[in-house]
Amino acid sequence: YHTETINCSRPAPSPRIHSDLLPGVLLARQLIDRKLLDPIADHIRLARTGGYCGLDLFLGLLVYLASKQKRGIRPFHKAHKDDMLRVAHALGRRSLPSPPSISRMCGSASAAMVAELGPFLLTEVADLTPVLAHPAVQNRDAQGNPWHVFDRDGRVLPHRRRALPRGDDLPEPIRCSEGAAAPGHSGRKRADVQVHRSTLIHYGSGATINIHLEPGNGDRMTDVRLDLDALERVAVHAGLAKDRILLRTDGEFGDVPMLHAVADRGIAYLSRLTRPRLLDQPEIQARMRQGTWHHVDSSLSGPRRSAMDLGEVELTPGRTTRTPEGEHYAPIRARVVVSRCPLPKRHDGQEPKASVGRAIDRWQFECFVMLNLPPDAWPAPAAVALYFQRAGAETRFHHEDRAMRLDRVFSWHLPGRELAILVGLFI
Repeated sequence: YHTETINCSRPAPSPRIHSDLLPGVLLARQLIDRKLLDPIADHIRLARTGGYCGLDLFLGLLVYLASKQKRGIRPFHKAHKDDMLRVAHALGRRSLPSPPSISRMCGSASAAMVAELGPFLLTEVADLTPVLAHPAVQNRDAQGNPWHVFDRDGRVLPHRRRALPRGDDLPEPIRCSEGAAAPGHSGRKRADVQVHRSTLIHYGSGATINIHLEPGNGDRMTDVRLDLDALERVAVHAGLAKDRILLRTDGEFGDVPMLHAVADRGIAYLSRLTRPRLLDQPEIQARMRQGTWHHVDSSLSGPRRSAMDLGEVELTPGRTTRTPEGEHYAPIRARVVVSRCPLPKRHDGQEPKASVGRAIDRWQFECFVMLNLPPDAWPAPAAVALYFQRAGAETRFHHEDRAMRLDRVFSWHLPGRELAILVGLFI
């Protein structure tokens, strides 16, 4: 009989690392060559006894997020099971944490540690100094002086609560979102509970400076304090003049508590004023009738606006507005600029209504408040144009989600989820 030998042995694994994992490996090798892994490890301190350390968590998230995979971390590790050991050896580690280990490590992260890690990782390790020093990322005022404009905004990360199975022979159900998300105002999004995320970016470069997560609607003053701390930190690290830093927000933060918080830091501030009743005051109406309106440079994508400087106006807090200590806020004087644009005619013959601000005699009036923005450098038309320029920043707040899907639930422990998002933004 003729016999034939068939080799059924398993081929030796390829020594090469899969191409999906190379971006994270190369980025980590850059950090090793620049001797930055030890400072990062010093900032990621986890409450654990034995096992993997914070640096292992950072490298595990770095390799996963740099691959820009659309699948979760568990199927990602399953698909690259044979490659992960080679990746760990290339980075000088015995092994990298598995998905369950990553979940447990994210659950042990503290809020104070993550709050300190964010500005350090996004500003100092990423080294924004040469980027922020470039003239192309700076705004110029009417006198030609450079300014660094920073935008902050909030986003809602919604979650739906589905019915849980119950029965006499089943254990009591536990919701993972309990404590990590809370009911709140979700706007147009469908949500039973939600997480609020605040983001601070540099407008000229698009670089993210800081983020913070809170359950529900979030704590506005905590978000503001952390962002102001991050601004002071980036100013010191990059050598920015404090009197040339401008924080720009939407009308959610155009109130007296926010003005007090910014005034204590000495930086410039611009926001829409949440005081439409200011236009009902006889003194303000007299200024608007007697003053001179100046055309605002048009972007050709909206109504043609005019603007007028009302000068310094004393703004008083609401009756129920209190400091964190429960005391009344003192009135504050701030510069106010008003803009107007014609209201469009309605087809049903009804009186047109203002989408924002106040409708008066078929005009829509809006007020803007600012601190430390001198009128000679930022006249009324330039200040209004500067505010509406933030429309270009709105898409940047969603860019990282489209590029890297960073709004997914990495952990139901909010500091751990925030840490994972920070690693993605760092990449």
